[in-house]
Amino acid sequence: MKKNRFYFIILIFIIIRDDPYANKLVNRPEKGVVWGLGGQLLKQQKNFFKKGEYPNPEAVIAFLELEQAKDITCIDLLEECNRTDLPRYGIILSSYSCRHNYRIASNLLKAIRELDIPHLQQRSFKISGRKDDEWLLLDFGDVAVHMFVEEARDEIDLEWRWRNPPTPEEQEEFEKIQNNKFRKQFFEPIDDY
Repeated sequence: MKKNRFYFIILIFIIIRDDPYANKLVNRPEKGVVWGLGGQLLKQQKNFFKKGEYPNPEAVIAFLELEQAKDITCIDLLEECNRTDLPRYGIILSSYSCRHNYRIASNLLKAIRELDIPHLQQRSFKISGRKDDEWLLLDFGDVAVHMFVEEARDEIDLEWRWRNPPTPEEQEEFEKIQNNKFRKQFFEPIDDY
């Protein structure tokens, strides 16, 4: 009985090369495919950026999607917000944890450094923030990528702040507070007598 079963298996796999049970199995995705968020499949690419060129926002967003970033928002700060003091594009994303946040930042930094852009290599290009910070920043050329843990993103609400800058009166009030704060001496006499 066992001998017949063994010969049947040999006949199927070696001679016929047709497995009758293959139709019942789950179809596996092809090589180079990574599971995305929500069960969608993302095609893994290694060349998001062109060597020697500054990365465009679309390529950065595609890279961030592969890194499993959530709620990616790209804002054209010049057109939408009339901000000339900031980079042209601001990309904001959420991550699952501080560790995930730092992994996204370090992988993006590594990919950008491999581009061999002459102007980027001259200035110090690094991650603004530490491994355990809830908000990390990468600024390169016309693109600034702000990486938040979800709770910190809700608390800071950077999109709203960019779209609604402070009024001139609010800026003057802030500057007065800042100037008064730094005018005080370190050791001032106590006026409680």
